[in-house]
Amino acid sequence: MTESPDILVSGGLDEELSIVVEKAITLGGEMMDAGDYAEAARVFAGLTELVPDNAVAHNMLAAAFSASGNFNDAEKSLRQAIKLAPENTEYRMNLGAVYLTMGRLRKAMQEYASVMRVDASDMEAKYQYASTCRARGRKDEFEAQLREILETDPDHFSAKNDLGCHLIQTNRLDAGIEFLESILDEGANNAVLLSNLGNAYLIKNRLEEAREMYLRAIVADPTAPSPHVGVATTERHLGLIDQALEHGNKAVGLNPGDPMVLNLMGTIRREAGQYDAAMKEFNKAIESDHHNAPGKTQPSPSQPSPRELECRFHRIRGAPKRSHLPEGATDSAQTNLGWHASRRSVGCLLRRAGFWRRYTVLPVDRRDRGQGRQGFPSRSFGVEAIVREP
Repeated sequence: MTESPDILVSGGLDEELSIVVEKAITLGGEMMDAGDYAEAARVFAGLTELVPDNAVAHNMLAAAFSASGNFNDAEKSLRQAIKLAPENTEYRMNLGAVYLTMGRLRKAMQEYASVMRVDASDMEAKYQYASTCRARGRKDEFEAQLREILETDPDHFSAKNDLGCHLIQTNRLDAGIEFLESILDEGANNAVLLSNLGNAYLIKNRLEEAREMYLRAIVADPTAPSPHVGVATTERHLGLIDQALEHGNKAVGLNPGDPMVLNLMGTIRREAGQYDAAMKEFNKAIESDHHNAPGKTQPSPSQPSPRELECRFHRIRGAPKRSHLPEGATDSAQTNLGWHASRRSVGCLLRRAGFWRRYTVLPVDRRDRGQGRQGFPSRSFGVEAIVREP
């Protein structure tokens, strides 16, 4: 939620200046709500000139910078806020979120650790620290942190979801499925959990159960592209090509520039005998990958098994969204394009490891984080969580 004007105007300001400050806060907040972040930053910058020693004003300015993508200036403003109010852990949480978005994971961990030193009971800081461990490939520490969170807060749904997925990703498939199934009643309408369980069933070749989970996820969140991708993949394996085409088309409509989705659609069309349409889908996948990701791909810390190429796991919260696309996307589409040209049958959807590793935006579990204005992906502003699908 937005900082209260009283926080600024109660600090001994004269009446005339207090009125100006209150108007600036209101105006800047309205601009943030309207998505005019550049203008909001201009208003809040003026506010920091009026009250340069007020940490709240600098935090507001940082929120506007962050929302507009100006993370360098957001960092500077937050450092000033922390300097003025070092006891306020919210500013350190916000700075950690900015570092995550910038890809500066070590710095983000340092900020979250500093919050944990001040308040060991802060589960949000501990969770974000754990998520950053996972993003850095520190799997053992990631799991240890999740288990510590659940010892303190057994109802932390995000940590439970992450732990179940982590067990699956570290070759403890049966234990991971059992864990996710144990929280299914709690998350019966959570599209993220339902998709995760569908992915796990797909790995085990439990196709009917996977399809059921994906369809339930679609009911829970019709706008999420991932369940449509999952059910289309499953229906393809079940031989339900018409249904796979329907869900594949919906996935493309929800995420039209994703080369992975386009490649899947091309594969389904090829198996439906729609060879010209398949050719177009594969060409779109190649064009999209070349356009969006030249030189930006980062190697994944570990490569999935061949079966895992057709499965993804969603994080409710965690690492930030990146602008790059996954390694191998172009090669996969080109390979499928060659298969189409020779009209040869295909044994699997993807050939290159890492193709299914991508990023997306998923809704945050509001029980774990407060609601409010856009700005930082943290408790102070409560925006949608920017998360990684490992």
